[in-house]
Amino acid sequence: MSSYKRFFLLWNDAKRDPHWPYETHGELVSEFTQGATDSLRKLNDTELRRLERRIEEMNLDPKKLAPQRMRRKVIAILADRGVINTQGKPDMPRVYGWVRKYGYLKKELNAYTVTELPKLVSQAEAILASDLKALLANHG
Repeated sequence: MSSYKRFFLLWNDAKRDPHWPYETHGELVSEFTQGATDSLRKLNDTELRRLERRIEEMNLDPKKLAPQRMRRKVIAILADRGVINTQGKPDMPRVYGWVRKYGYLKKELNAYTVTELPKLVSQAEAILASDLKALLANHG
């Protein structure tokens, strides 16, 4: 049985926004399930967690999302370069290690501020550019 505590904490927080588009949580569930149901009870745990993440995304200030997106971009770039674990997911200890060792400020990924992150993203993108350049030089 799922716990709906987190859902309702997020829901009640979102409802305080005067621009929140839903009157009831049933409307949100219905839209999320594309009309299949309007009941939280009919969602499995995975669907409930995705719905909670959706509420968080809808309720977040875009300024708060920017650092998260940039951090995810660094992680994705490194994962594309092969920093993955046996399950094929980003190897986070190695990602964090790369940022500490090669990041221009030599600090933890989550310690970079919103003004510092663009340069870190550019640094990670430079890795991809150098890989592409090496591929073209050797195989182009």
